[in-house]
Amino acid sequence: MHPRQLKEFWEESLLNKASVVWASCVLVSGCLLLLCMIGAFNGAMSEDDLKATTEACQQILTALMTVPVLVIIPSTANNTYLFFNDYYKGYKEVREQSNFLPHQFDGILVLKNLNIATHIMVCFAMWFFGPSTRPMPIILVCLPLTIISGTAAAIWEGSAKQQALERKEKGALLDACSQLSDAVKSHTAANPAMKEVQQEPQQKIEDLAGTVL
Repeated sequence: MHPRQLKEFWEESLLNKASVVWASCVLVSGCLLLLCMIGAFNGAMSEDDLKATTEACQQILTALMTVPVLVIIPSTANNTYLFFNDYYKGYKEVREQSNFLPHQFDGILVLKNLNIATHIMVCFAMWFFGPSTRPMPIILVCLPLTIISGTAAAIWEGSAKQQALERKEKGALLDACSQLSDAVKSHTAANPAMKEVQQEPQQKIEDLAGTVL
């Protein structure tokens, strides 16, 4: 991101400021953890200090990655409840209000549930076990799944929102073209002598509507 764009993003809202701070913390903690794991500090730190630093970075990263999961839990839990208990009314109503296509809304919901479930397992392994007793199979299976599902859900949701906005704008333009075409036809009907003169703008309106479609 260009520094100017980053500045505009930062000044736009408090949520954007929090997002930048969160991303910076994730980046710093992740880089420090990576350096510890590849042995970059082997000569500068004792083995005990290196283990403590590695564990601290892991715990910080786990806590930071819990924040976006906590944000999506209420809406995801509500939509999942509606899916199983009120599919034909409540769930479909929420899905229509989102302006997402049905397969987009359903797929994103599945990914979010997978992200939440696997992240809970990661937190369980990280926070209820020490470094020497931690169940590594849970970490090795659930950590990649929670990262992949969370990233995929965020990307898909962003794409779905953009497509929904484009469909809305396209619909508004088509409505405007339709109203303008009706106005031209009404004016032509009221003034038969203007029929030939009105043919060109009428054709341009139809061409514009065809381009949008």
